[in-house]
Amino acid sequence: MKLKYRYVFSKDENFSNDIINFLDKNSIKYKVGYFITVEFCDSDPYFDKVQQLFNKYKFIVNEVSKVYSEKELYNAEWLRVRSVYRLGYPQPENGYASNITYTRNGNCNKCEYGLTQIDSFYINKIPDWKDNRNFYQLYWIEDEIFLSDFAVYVFKNNDIMVEYLPVKRYKNNEIIDGVRQVKIKTLDKGLFLSEEDTKGRINCSVCGSEFNILKGETILKI
Repeated sequence: MKLKYRYVFSKDENFSNDIINFLDKNSIKYKVGYFITVEFCDSDPYFDKVQQLFNKYKFIVNEVSKVYSEKELYNAEWLRVRSVYRLGYPQPENGYASNITYTRNGNCNKCEYGLTQIDSFYINKIPDWKDNRNFYQLYWIEDEIFLSDFAVYVFKNNDIMVEYLPVKRYKNNEIIDGVRQVKIKTLDKGLFLSEEDTKGRINCSVCGSEFNILKGETILKI
């Protein structure tokens, strides 16, 4: 296992030139878009130098994830599925949780625990299934996975019995070919997360629901 670090910062930050000059000087790759993104692992030869510099600054995103070998994954008792590919927001952005995709009946108005899905997710942007992408998630939605027809095919041919829900185009209500949502029929209490994986736990001030705060996530007061 190795640790993968991901830092995101704005080009307008007063320290951005120092970071970029350092990365260029040491031939360390980074992505430039609306923000600048840098990813590296603790096994990289320049890890100590980068960490020493990056620890001086406060970044928009500072995430740490674990990267496992194929042997470790094969021998694991539990596997967690999530997507590193995200695209777009649930539609309409100001009302998807109000009797469109979800119903608010019975949920907590503070933390929104207990929302019940009653219809498909509506989206504007269609995922681009290239570069071996077969899973993706929407921004704001942490507990739903969307997948390609190829992923559905692989699941079916490996006897992974999963049900799916259609995804619809917001502007005309049509079902989108090639994109499906995994239907989650039952919920477990979840796995116990160690202090190594979390920054702590918080409880909603209204309903009392407990939430794990994973490292790399922002703690919001609820």
